[in-house]
Amino acid sequence: MEHKEESEELGGYFIVNGLEKLVRLLVVNRRNYPMAITRTSFAGRGESYTTMGIQIRSVRPDQSSLTNVLHYLNDGNATFRFSWRKQEYLVPVMMILKALVETNDREIFDGIVGISERDDTFLTDRVELLLRTYKVYGLHSRDETLAYLGDKFRVVMQVSPDVKDIDVGRLVLKKIVLVHLEDDRDKFRMLL
Repeated sequence: MEHKEESEELGGYFIVNGLEKLVRLLVVNRRNYPMAITRTSFAGRGESYTTMGIQIRSVRPDQSSLTNVLHYLNDGNATFRFSWRKQEYLVPVMMILKALVETNDREIFDGIVGISERDDTFLTDRVELLLRTYKVYGLHSRDETLAYLGDKFRVVMQVSPDVKDIDVGRLVLKKIVLVHLEDDRDKFRMLL
């Protein structure tokens, strides 16, 4: 009070060079931990987007991080969102799963549904829908999916033209998808 401060003021803002400054604490999600959240901004991404998603702040060994989000859509589909060089991208989650490992629809179905949840028709219908809608891309193997991703993200990843599409696809998975995990099989299991 002897410095002419308000006696009832708890602090939180300062005057610097005659301008009022506010101190705001930034809360960061726990590292490498998926959180199911409901956020109204998720629904603003597009017409079929809901408020539901799963978000993970994945931290690399050098302590840099990248946030991956799985968005649940009104039609039962799911997309994988990431930001790269201040640009957001949305990829069907099934495409990421098929690019990570050589797998089939049965393994994906069993990995998501499990044995104990087979009676949950809501869940099984959604997984079947995910698998059915992915057929539109006509990608049947891991190499085809990696090449497709590589072709679409070649410019984004800023690689030279002589790098094969498959290698660009692998680079996308390494630098963007669950970057705290080294092994693609571990990334696959975590996404399931």
